[in-house]
Amino acid sequence: MATLFLTAPMRRHAGGTERLEVVGPTVREALEQAEKRYPGITADLFEGNDLRAGFTIAINDTIVDHPLASLLEPTSEIYIVPAMGGG
Repeated sequence: MATLFLTAPMRRHAGGTERLEVVGPTVREALEQAEKRYPGITADLFEGNDLRAGFTIAINDTIVDHPLASLLEPTSEIYIVPAMGGG
């Protein structure tokens, strides 16, 4: 099972847990599975069917170019990376 690491806002929908075990061939399907288990957990991540501007996905500490379509291995670690503001 892949591990999905939750951002602080996502944790409030998942009873405060920091990570979830998810199964799915792609990041999109893993996130959809998390949403089914914890409704509202991905509400801030999507705009329509796409990842909302200001978020990206890292798999095993590497930012991926096509985050939602990225393939997962059973040992994958999925990180939601919010944009950092400042200057």
